[in-house]
Amino acid sequence: MSENIFSTFQTVVHLNEDCRSTHVFIVMGASGDLAKKKIYPTLWWLYRDNLVPDSTHFLGYARSSIEIKQFLNEKCRQYMKIKPDEEQKFQKFVEKNHYLVGSYDKSENFAQLDAKIVEIARKGKCENIEDANRIFYLALPPSVYTSVTKLLSDNCKARK
Repeated sequence: MSENIFSTFQTVVHLNEDCRSTHVFIVMGASGDLAKKKIYPTLWWLYRDNLVPDSTHFLGYARSSIEIKQFLNEKCRQYMKIKPDEEQKFQKFVEKNHYLVGSYDKSENFAQLDAKIVEIARKGKCENIEDANRIFYLALPPSVYTSVTKLLSDNCKARK
């Protein structure tokens, strides 16, 4: 019964996908332990099981300078439970990941974040870059929530 529901959900996700839109999932605090041990593994499992649209890209944002592909392959991999026959799909997932270094309290860094989202949208299926759907996950300490949410609102909202 549950396998049938799962299969139906996968079909619905892809049938109802707006093919003109790109989806950008932004992980704020992407270099931290929560992202490494929980968020990126969960995103991988959703991608692996075809539970996110094909036009979804992932963008990490944090204060630490990291190389995202190396981070996923070396730091996160142990938490992702990748089977040998999933290696090719995992590498496709890794290719859909991007990263940007920035502070949590400077408007100019959030303007750069917005520009990066637009750059990713241009690579995707967007006919109009303003159509890109943006999902923000805050894997951050509560002490920065106020500044981050204000700066996201001021600089990074979709225009449409």
